[in-house]
Formats: sequence, structure tokens, C-alpha cells
Amino acid sequence: MDWPPLSSHIEIDSKIYSVETAAEIARNRITSSVRLAGHTLSQRVLEYTEGLETDAIRQRFKDFHRIRTVELESIFRLARKIDEKPTAEACNKLGVILLSNGFHDDARQKFMRAMEQNPGHLPAMKNYGITLSLLGDHAGAVAALHKAKELNPGFADLYYHLGNIHLDRFELDEATQNFLQALQINPRYADSRLKLAATCVGYLLQSGKTLPETKVKELEERVIAESDTAAQLNPKVRNRAFLMAQDSIKLKRYEVAFQQFMEVRPKFVPRVGDEVIFFFTLMLLYGSEGIDQQMTDQYVDKLNAVIEEYPQYADLHQHLAVAHLIKTRFVVARSLREFKKTLEINPHLPRAQDSLVEAEEVHKRVLQALRKAIILT
Repeated sequence: MDWPPLSSHIEIDSKIYSVETAAEIARNRITSSVRLAGHTLSQRVLEYTEGLETDAIRQRFKDFHRIRTVELESIFRLARKIDEKPTAEACNKLGVILLSNGFHDDARQKFMRAMEQNPGHLPAMKNYGITLSLLGDHAGAVAALHKAKELNPGFADLYYHLGNIHLDRFELDEATQNFLQALQINPRYADSRLKLAATCVGYLLQSGKTLPETKVKELEERVIAESDTAAQLNPKVRNRAFLMAQDSIKLKRYEVAFQQFMEVRPKFVPRVGDEVIFFFTLMLLYGSEGIDQQMTDQYVDKLNAVIEEYPQYADLHQHLAVAHLIKTRFVVARSLREFKKTLEINPHLPRAQDSLVEAEEVHKRVLQALRKAIILT
């Protein structure tokens, strides 16, 4: 039996957001949703292993709700801090966090601010185009993405998102062209293969009754082949909507299959780890309370969870290395405090002064390494 949900209300810029967290005991998961005026903006799911004791589940339930509420408040506190001293990079990072959480209009403003700071900031321009498409401004989105493409025509993401816009408008030839271009740049682009499968279903919907049986069979086989490849490249693709879509193709229920394929993946998915990394980085740069050891430990845990799922992503290991450097700083600082306390109590203790000097040198080296690593990151 599921427990009553937890609910918290947060007022941000005269808007009342609600955080609602529900424990689905039968499904071994906890779901937390952020809502505004009855509409779900974002949803997070925490799955846990079967057989976990009731008290442990209850504690995770409460912690998950509390952390989600605190994160939401922290995002908008960061937004105010960044507005005081904006940089293109900070505005873009915050925009990605807002976009990931469903705050589309707030994200749009941050990407615009990033481009004001740096008109040639390619990621902000790309993200601005994606945001416009989510807000329904397809013409503006296409213009922004084409402008970004002029800066870097070798960016697969640009073609993928252009393909999405054309697919939403059922402009199948244009969608196919863009998805194929994205795959030419990055053949392992799982979402492009998935949407190419959806485009093939679109052709079956558009012309299925007038096509020869051989062509229908060819398109059906292409749908299965492309979607299977997408699932091999990214196992997360193989969800309930995916399986239902493939079944619908086999039953020749093309309209249902098209809708189901479009539901397999969200229209915007940040790059793996970006939301976690960007939030910590911005807290490091703009958080008024700074980064403490507990926050760093939580960040390390989150990064380890992402790396466990995507161990081949080199940049995730780079960020984890930086996080451990930050942890090292806390440990060395604690050592320094104890050496100083030692000398306060007994200034003549053998080697205490030498140990303090050596620890100060270690602390200095750690800080130098950390500054270089953060700049490179």
C-alpha cells in the first residue's frame, strides 16, 4: 500500500510552485514532481532495491522530498546571484538546469542573457533554439539553430533538434535529412536513430495505403532496425513506450506507433551528467554559503552514480577527479588546524612545526591543482 504523498509549496517571483513526492511501494520507486498551476514541469524518480526495510524506505521518501525542495529553492537563489554578476558560461549552465527542470521561459531568458554576454556562444545559441521549440516558436527555433549551424556545422545536436522541429510539423523529408546528417557526424547518436525510426512510421502514415507492399515491408523493417540500434546504443530507450511502439508496427497500427515513438524520449535531455556538474560548479562560483564537505560528498555520490551507468565518458571522470581534489582540500585544511592547535598547546613538540610547514605546502599545491582543474573543466 502506498503512503500519502508529501507536498511543499514554494513562492518564486510571485509564482507558487508545488513539490509533490509519492512513494510507490508496489513498484519499488519514489516519484517527485514539480507543478505549477496544475501542470507538471518536471519529474524525478528514485528506484530502490526490493526487500528494503520499511523504515529505510520511509527515510528515503522523506529525504528525496526534502532534497528536491531544497534544490528548487537553490536554483532560483543561484539565478539571482548570477544576475548580479552574469557571464555567458554561467547563464548558459543555469539555463540548462532550468530547462531540465521544465522552467522553459526562465531558461529562455538565461540563454538570451548568455548571448548578450557573448554573441558567439554556441551552446547558448543551440539551447536557445531548443527552448523556443519547446515553447512552440518553431520559426524562431529554426532561425536560432541555423545561426548556430553557421558557427559550427559539425555539431550533431543542431541537426538532431532541427529534425525534431520538422518531425513535429510532419515535414518528413526535412526531418529525415537532418537526422541522417546528425548520424553522419555521430553514428552512435541513439536519439537520432530513434527519431529516424519515428520518421519512417510517419511515411507509413502519410502514404502507407498507396505504397506497394514491398515498400511498406521495407519501411517497417527500417523502423524496427533503427529503433533496435537506438536501444543497443542507449538501453534507456527500451522503455514501455518503445516496446509498445514496436508491437504497434507489427500490428500495422501506424498512428499509435508514431505517437508511442514520440513519447519514448523527452524532447530535451541534457548531456549525461551536465545537470549535476553545472549545479555544483555554479554553487562553487556563486553560492553565498560556499561548498562544504557534505555538499561535496553528495556531489561525488551523484557523479559516481552517473559514471556507474556511463563508465566510458572521460569527462565525467575528469569532474570526479576535481571533486576529489576539493575533498582533499577539506582534509588538508583539517590537518592544518590540528597542527596549529598542537603548537598552541605545546610550541616545542618535536617535528610539529616542520609538519605544519609541510602541510601548508601540500595545501598550497592542492589549491594550485584545483584552480587549474576548474579552469580546464
